[in-house]
Amino acid sequence: MMDGSESATALFLEGVDAVEDWTKSFGINPKDRRGLAAALAAIKLSVFVFRDQVSKALGEDITTRDGYNRIGQALMEVFTIPLLTQEQADTLRKQEKR
Repeated sequence: MMDGSESATALFLEGVDAVEDWTKSFGINPKDRRGLAAALAAIKLSVFVFRDQVSKALGEDITTRDGYNRIGQALMEVFTIPLLTQEQADTLRKQEKR
């Protein structure tokens, strides 16, 4: 992914397209669907781009069933624990428009 090759870019863009399709199929309507899809694809793929480092941090190979399940559970927590209140998000959006 980090080599900048056409094949890596194509793979990433396929991931972005898949996330976009997923948001549509589940009725998720972000303000910037493509932006959300690119961010989510980058987050998800980064775990595997850094698989050696992530595996070392966990003390478990994430390419094994147990390791994959462990990082999957961790990612689920990342995506289900709110980091901002709606009020905080609204405040940040207003500041970005300045």
